[in-house]
Amino acid sequence: MVLLSPKGIEPWFGEKESLRRGGVTTGLTMALLTLAFLINISHRKLIRLYFCLATLIFIFLGDQERQ
Repeated sequence: MVLLSPKGIEPWFGEKESLRRGGVTTGLTMALLTLAFLINISHRKLIRLYFCLATLIFIFLGDQERQ
């Protein structure tokens, strides 16, 4: 298995700042997907509220990426 350093990844993803933002976005996405899974198991009515919140976060993060 080959481990890539940030310098090795940089040509694919650009600056380190964009790589950091991608990591934050990925972490937030994974946390929200886990939360959705748990909500779906325990409280099916809350899943609608969750998806509204997830949509707003997705739109907010998309606006930040464009700036």
